[in-house]
Amino acid sequence: MQESDKVSKEGTEMIEGGRRYLLTSSEEEQEGALPISMKYILGDGSLKAVVPRGMIRYKIQGPGANYVHGGASLQEIVIPLIKFKYVRQDAYRPVKVTVKLTNISRKITNRITYLDFLQVDRVGDKKLPLRLKLYFEDEAGQRISNENIIIADSGSTQAARRAFKEKFTLKEMPYDKGKCYYLIMEDEEETVEKIYEKIPFVIDLLISDDFIF
Repeated sequence: MQESDKVSKEGTEMIEGGRRYLLTSSEEEQEGALPISMKYILGDGSLKAVVPRGMIRYKIQGPGANYVHGGASLQEIVIPLIKFKYVRQDAYRPVKVTVKLTNISRKITNRITYLDFLQVDRVGDKKLPLRLKLYFEDEAGQRISNENIIIADSGSTQAARRAFKEKFTLKEMPYDKGKCYYLIMEDEEETVEKIYEKIPFVIDLLISDDFIF
C-alpha cells in the first residue's frame, strides 16, 4: 500500500479505534472516511462510527500495517450473531410410530363391531415399528371382548397402506349404557407403562339377548 492509501488518526477525538474504524463523538468531518450514526443501536446520535472509504486504511505501527481487506463492506461493519440451542441426545433417538383410532363415534350398538386405526407415520430411520394388543374392558378392568393385534411396521408413504380394520366381538352379557367401557391399546413390548391408550366407549346394544325371533 502507498502512503496515499493511509490516513492518520492524529488529532481526531476518538473513543476507540482500529485500522478500519474509529468511534467518536466529534462532529468534525474526516476526509476519505464514511461516518455512520450509532443512533439506531444506542438511541443516541452523539456517537458515530467512522470507516475509511474504499481501500484506505488508518495508519498503524507494527505488523499488518499493509493488510488489505474489503472496504466498507458487510464483513467489515456487521457483527454476525450465532444462536445456540442445546438439544438433549434423547431428541435424536428413534421412537415408535404413532397409531390412532380414526372412528369418530364412541358408541357401540352391535355385539360385533369394526374399528379403524391408522399408523400415522411411516417406519424409517427415526421411527420404529409398534406392536399393539387391542381389547375392551369394563370399569372394573374385566375383559369383555376378543383380542386383536396390530403390527404397525409399514414404511409406505400411502396412508391407505398404513390403515387397519379390526373386528371386535363383545361377550354375551348385559351392558349398561350409563356406564363407561374402554378400548385398551396395549404396547406388548413395554414392561412398565404397557397401556398405550385407553379410550372410553358407551355400549348401547340395539338388540337384546332376551329378544325372541
